[in-house]
Amino acid sequence: MPGSPAPPRTRRRPDPRDHNPQPQTPTPKQTNSTAFDIQIDDSAALPEGVALAPGEQQTAASFKKLGGGETAKFSYDVVPSVGGRAFHLPRASVAYTVSEGEGKRAKREGRSTTAAVYVETPVQLAVRHALSAGSYATLGVLRTPEQWRSVGLIAAFVGLVFGGSSVFGKTKEAAATSRRNKALAELENEKTKK
Repeated sequence: MPGSPAPPRTRRRPDPRDHNPQPQTPTPKQTNSTAFDIQIDDSAALPEGVALAPGEQQTAASFKKLGGGETAKFSYDVVPSVGGRAFHLPRASVAYTVSEGEGKRAKREGRSTTAAVYVETPVQLAVRHALSAGSYATLGVLRTPEQWRSVGLIAAFVGLVFGGSSVFGKTKEAAATSRRNKALAELENEKTKK
């Protein structure tokens, strides 16, 4: 109908609580075309702190033909040299030829999204599991190391106050008992002298 407004577009906002978001890739228009001479190149420089795994040399692949709806996989391993940070891996490029009917072929190119990979050391993994268990045990009240540190300092202060008070009371009681025993001993000494 001419003049009618276009339907509103909806877009899912990323959830801020999602700590490991998956890269978003646009969904291509579904066709039954066949792709020929597919070339994948992921040879861009890796970020500092990441290297190819020993024995891995291939960062590119090619496929002769993929029919509509068919998939192919290509992967290689990388090894981080440091933990506790996120690495943004470079974008891969893909080039292929697509059949457009009647013997015509067209060259297409594209790039992948960048993938962010967070690397944890074994200690960081243990801390994360401990924080998760602690959060569960405290019904979600204590979730971060800073919150646990604050509660620990408060508990240490309260323990110091009560422990100090108890030690002071026992010391005062021991001194009074000592004075009492000394006075009794002097009194007994005086009785025996008489």
